[in-house]
Amino acid sequence: MRNGEGGRVILQDSNNDEILVTNDGELWVTETEREFNVHALMAGTVSLANTYWYGFIDLSDTINWPHDHTGRIDISVLYLNIDKAIAARGNVALGVVTRIDGTSGDVEFVGGHSFIQNDAPSIDISVNISPSQLKCGVIGGTLTNIKTGVKALTVTALNTGTPISFGTGGPTFIPAVGDIVMRLITTTAGDVTFFSELAYHSHP
Repeated sequence: MRNGEGGRVILQDSNNDEILVTNDGELWVTETEREFNVHALMAGTVSLANTYWYGFIDLSDTINWPHDHTGRIDISVLYLNIDKAIAARGNVALGVVTRIDGTSGDVEFVGGHSFIQNDAPSIDISVNISPSQLKCGVIGGTLTNIKTGVKALTVTALNTGTPISFGTGGPTFIPAVGDIVMRLITTTAGDVTFFSELAYHSHP
């Protein structure tokens, strides 16, 4: 038992899950994401036709990322802005690493956007599924709470010997199972600048 903010008392059950009660012993009922959500904002610019992989959330790193636990990431808000040359084409997808070794990795995607046939110079996407969440837990090489038909298997750019960056020129980390990654594919040359933000929280 420990004291929390706002007059809360934090208890832990046999599974080490936290239970919130008031100082008067009343059950504290609230929305998880409202109380515990943190944010990550990633940005970058590319200009060549290529496939780019970025590391969005390093699940195991609770020092350089604002979350507290290392069991799984739950996403409740996704924002994406793409500012691009009119002729630029491609797609962007958000995924979870489900398997990785020294040679390659597998990713299951949970969201994305295509601009393969889009002349618009700017694209804004805001997805708020609160109070629901995309629960990105992985067991046995697959997502446990999300069924997806969009996957990238045996990706050699993702392995335990090659760091990936948090946006263009950002800090790097070695990808691992449960990490949140972003794939940007550009099929034509032309500047593509992106800003992507996640509101999320972690679980033990």
